[in-house]
Amino acid sequence: MDCTGLNSTRISLGGCNPITEKSIQVMIDGPPYSQGVISIYDLSGRVVGRIPYKTEQDGNASCTWTVSDLSSGIYYVQDNSSVAGDIIGVTVLR
Repeated sequence: MDCTGLNSTRISLGGCNPITEKSIQVMIDGPPYSQGVISIYDLSGRVVGRIPYKTEQDGNASCTWTVSDLSSGIYYVQDNSSVAGDIIGVTVLR
């Protein structure tokens, strides 16, 4: 399915994967002046965090994900605010 033209949102991490720090920047590239929520899931599908964001005129936003309260493991970071939002896998190491 080609999602070009849909209000798709791209997310990326502003650091290394695996994450060994206490927090990491999550960058969002989406439609201008849009609001959304980044959700973080563990492997069982349980929501372990939510980060609201609002993009600027250029469609970019940045938010901090604090991972210090999470155990080592694999997590999924997903933008739940658009039809064609990204999902990325992230490893947290303690």
